[in-house]
Amino acid sequence: MSLRIEARPFRTMALWTFAAILLLAAGRLPLRAQETGGHVYYFPHLAVGASWQTTTTYINYSSQEVSCQTDFLSDDGGPLPVSFPSRGAVVSRTDILPPGGSVHEETNVELGAPLAPGWARAACSGPLNAGLLFRRYDGEGVPVAEAGVIAATVPATRFVTFAEQGEGRFGTGVAYANPSDTTTAIVTFTVRDVEGNELAHSAPLTLLPRGHGARNMEGVFDLTSFTGSLEVTATAPIVSLSLNNEADPVISSLPPGELDAASQGSTTYYFPHLAVGESWQTTITYINYSSQEVSCQTDFLSDDGSPLPVSFPGRGTLVSRTDILPPGGSLHEETDVELSAPLAPGWARAACTGPLKASLLFRRYDGEGVPTGEAGVNAETVPARRFVTFAEQGEGQLGTGVAYANPSTTLATVTFTAREATGQVLASVDRRLSADGHGAHNMADLFDLNSFTGWLEITATKPIVSLSINTEADPVFSTNPVVPLPQVTEDNQSSADPFARWNDLEPEPWWRESAPYTCLQKVKQTSPWLRAGLIDLGGSDPLSLIRYFGNGSYLRYGNMGFGGCTELDKFPDAFHRDPPADPTYYSLGDLDIWVDIARVSPDASGWHRDDGKRVDMSMEEAVGLLNQHVAPYFRRISQDNLRMLFHEGNEFVVDGDGAPQDADMQQFKLVGACLDGCRYGAPGGLNRILLDDVASNTGGRASNGRAAVGLATFREANMEMIVHEMGHGWMGWAHSYSEVAWRPYSGDKIGRNNPYSNFFDIMSALSDFPIFGWDSNMPSTLAINRYAAGWIRPEEVALHLADSATYTLSKPRGSGYQFLVVHSGRPYAFTTLEVLEERSSRFRVDFPDVYDPSVPGKRRPRRYDGVLVSRYDQTAGTGTAARVGPALYHKENPDFLADVGWSRDDYSLISDGERRDLGGGVSVEVTKNGDGSYEVAVSGGKVAEFEVWCPPIWFLGDEYDTGCYLDEAVWDE
Repeated sequence: MSLRIEARPFRTMALWTFAAILLLAAGRLPLRAQETGGHVYYFPHLAVGASWQTTTTYINYSSQEVSCQTDFLSDDGGPLPVSFPSRGAVVSRTDILPPGGSVHEETNVELGAPLAPGWARAACSGPLNAGLLFRRYDGEGVPVAEAGVIAATVPATRFVTFAEQGEGRFGTGVAYANPSDTTTAIVTFTVRDVEGNELAHSAPLTLLPRGHGARNMEGVFDLTSFTGSLEVTATAPIVSLSLNNEADPVISSLPPGELDAASQGSTTYYFPHLAVGESWQTTITYINYSSQEVSCQTDFLSDDGSPLPVSFPGRGTLVSRTDILPPGGSLHEETDVELSAPLAPGWARAACTGPLKASLLFRRYDGEGVPTGEAGVNAETVPARRFVTFAEQGEGQLGTGVAYANPSTTLATVTFTAREATGQVLASVDRRLSADGHGAHNMADLFDLNSFTGWLEITATKPIVSLSINTEADPVFSTNPVVPLPQVTEDNQSSADPFARWNDLEPEPWWRESAPYTCLQKVKQTSPWLRAGLIDLGGSDPLSLIRYFGNGSYLRYGNMGFGGCTELDKFPDAFHRDPPADPTYYSLGDLDIWVDIARVSPDASGWHRDDGKRVDMSMEEAVGLLNQHVAPYFRRISQDNLRMLFHEGNEFVVDGDGAPQDADMQQFKLVGACLDGCRYGAPGGLNRILLDDVASNTGGRASNGRAAVGLATFREANMEMIVHEMGHGWMGWAHSYSEVAWRPYSGDKIGRNNPYSNFFDIMSALSDFPIFGWDSNMPSTLAINRYAAGWIRPEEVALHLADSATYTLSKPRGSGYQFLVVHSGRPYAFTTLEVLEERSSRFRVDFPDVYDPSVPGKRRPRRYDGVLVSRYDQTAGTGTAARVGPALYHKENPDFLADVGWSRDDYSLISDGERRDLGGGVSVEVTKNGDGSYEVAVSGGKVAEFEVWCPPIWFLGDEYDTGCYLDEAVWDE
């Protein structure tokens, strides 16, 4: 059924002053965030007095009691008295929420009192859904406008929001607060038109520690009329929100909609509800805050997933639309207002070539075409399986409304559970939701409840998107923030661990099945490849290169019995927890890693080549080395997109026999991350590194968000091995090597390929010897890995879509294209070309061991300068089940089976002026430019074919490697 909001006679009011309203929350942009520590919630604006009322809403969705102290602060950072009906005037309040409890407390309505603007900060002992609702009343005490906003949790230094100003109006408003107790922030505003041109730039505004400010556009800029976007920047992290007021006295807000570093990779946007017809209008808003042109295809879908016709002025009726936004440009387009047309509810999905600030605005009109209410909502970027939102139902009323949509390719079951303020479950009901389907209900549709105030929990068997409407004062309404949540952490993990919430997920229902649901991926209807007349490559990222599945997971390194989306082996100790839904969860932003050290008895058993010697290194020394060398390494190769910080964890003497598995189990117990009494080990996503002091144990291993190496590695300064294992564990990167089998020495039996044979990639090996030591300038990894990690943006990737073309490839981390992709002619596989990273002499091996028939003796030193050709194949699976490595080898070499395996072959590296055949008649020639970039000329067609890289997976002992068991017969002479 549809969302319904019953209309009442609308009462006009005098034009309100801006400082009272401030709400369309600005989208947070991907700049440096401030770590709050604990659970702190910021409300950038309060509105109390002058006919305004602010309602505080807290929902404790956990199974633990949560207490919150909320402080109210004035513009200068001093205490702000706020009056509540049951508390009187207070400058601070404490709320204790039982498990499942909620608070919904309104300030007093003081119609004649002066406005007292300010802001609030809540310090809580656990996680909450925290929000505010603003309501404005006319002189008779009748509500005429309201808007809701979710609390901010991470301050930022840059915000962007849609903005406009009409002649004689205040225009869009913005409020902001400085959560620091010591640092002054300087705030500036910039206005751009829809084409991205800067219209005005404000003078710097000083924001004192704990201070608050509020402005409207008329008060900042001398602009008569404009439509475009507003950018807010600050010299220190702040919190901010803004208000849409284009139809006075109707107002609306958007929740903060975090566009932080982790969401830069999100370029598909979901709008869980549309409202068109029956006096409803939906407005689409896109803001391109990047420096690159972004195009979006927006599809409109009905309740059953079929196309939904939507009418726009000047465009007619569409089921899909394409918009191209220039750098800095924006779009604000309304549907037609059809007062008498039947309501046509549905939802929308936008596939874009780059990141945007994307949102919708709903508006309802009375029979005379006068707006009576509006509400804004940010687009969702990552579907989820659990949501909570405030909800209520009055006797004889429809109650809170909820809408939801299923972006997956299979049926979902959605469960709605109503809880009263004490947390008691009042009612629960299931609804089925078809693939691409949509649903909308109000509380009266779902439950037989006369009256309640509390909250609504929404859970689904597949990741969905959802929103909620607050309807307690018809015809005024607002959107409730619907917060997607993980399952609640029940064990003894530290709440300060940012990954703790992932470590207690319930076992996924697909784990014991032969094909997990997360491996289902919808066939794309459009992609750059399809538009060029080619088969889609099958990825779910903007360029269709990397396969993300179902809930967005890029399934990580084997901890669930799967390598990527390929079944490995259901061995008894397989971990079975879902990894983070965001494929770049570990690789973007601030990453805290805890270091544990296992001290092993000299007579312990099971350690590799153990001679009884132990390494004497303190925790402080080990953590210091990691922060001194490894953290800067990842900051450098990620271009500051990944900022690691290592912390001292647990140091312990291994109990039992002191075997490696005993060390693992003891570590898991100490951090409270065990499954079934630790018999099954730890869940995926354990964000720790385990060191041991066995002197000969120089190997390493990695799993989902975890690595284990020995202190001997630190003593020998084997940084190469440390960052290699971290690439596996945290980024999900595969080993890289050629698909050629290996005959190590003449006369040896042919065997499987050597996964440490690509000396151009840290995810293989840099050399057989020596150990290079500590150096944050150590060579990096392949461009395709950096792209999957979110460190290379889609616009920095060139796609070969024509029969012949020339591309300029820049040096790694330079401006311009970082790599080129050539289609393979089948899904899930392609060839990449990239400029190899400059390498100092320290990391070069100059021994003349590479086959080259053009030089005397047919052997020369390895080259390190040129364009590297690699193949990437996800046919066998994703993550570390993918195959990646050098695409070519010198087939004239009579010893190629040995030379390729020993990395004595650099034929995949094309030097200045050289040419190579890529397969399928496609050839490439490269020319070096003076700035170190290369011109890469591709000719002979769009497709460079290569065979599937042996799809069967292989499993051997503790090594479930990338790729598969080779059919050795194909290499027999």
